[in-house]
Amino acid sequence: MSRYPVNISLTEALTWLAFGERLDQQGYFNATSSMKFNNERQLLLDALQRLIEKALTGSIEIYGKYCGSNGNVSPVARLVTVLELASYQAFDITIDGLRHGTGLQWLPDEDSVWVYQPLQSSAHFQNVTVKYTSLKHHLVRGTKPLSTAAKKEKLSSSQYQTWFNNLSKDQKVTSEKNLTEICQRDHPDHHIIREKIRNLKKSQGPLKRGPKTQDL
Repeated sequence: MSRYPVNISLTEALTWLAFGERLDQQGYFNATSSMKFNNERQLLLDALQRLIEKALTGSIEIYGKYCGSNGNVSPVARLVTVLELASYQAFDITIDGLRHGTGLQWLPDEDSVWVYQPLQSSAHFQNVTVKYTSLKHHLVRGTKPLSTAAKKEKLSSSQYQTWFNNLSKDQKVTSEKNLTEICQRDHPDHHIIREKIRNLKKSQGPLKRGPKTQDL
């Protein structure tokens, strides 16, 4: 049995293309609070355009339940034809589907306000899915992480050791918490792992006490 699903939701397909992560509708809702909407919206829009372009050639299959202008929804999803895709290219995350027109139908703006574009037609395809195998074959997965925070590189073991060796005696015997803060201050562009700091302290062995002195 294949370890990959046959079909994935439209939202999963677009987030995979845009951000390199397959997020379903709810997962995307949960993630939007950490996004820079201008940039992420453009990435999502580019992903939608790439997907539609390939689907219009017949290279990628897209399925959905058609809902007519009378509000009747087909009980079974079917292949969206190339002719239909020429008209239904607007992504609407609220129905995980495609509406008449182009672009992004309803997404939060840079102030986290959800803005809905006026409908050109009430007819649409909802619960849209994309054939995963053809998606992976014809398009490239996105590489930009969904979170806007840049992923910091980790220090190597040798870098930790060199940093620790250069500390003063007083710094070496300070608390693990203080050492972690010092290391982060000295390496602002790197991700500091506290366990590495703990291991460095342990490598010193037990602290030696100085000779006892008598009060005069």
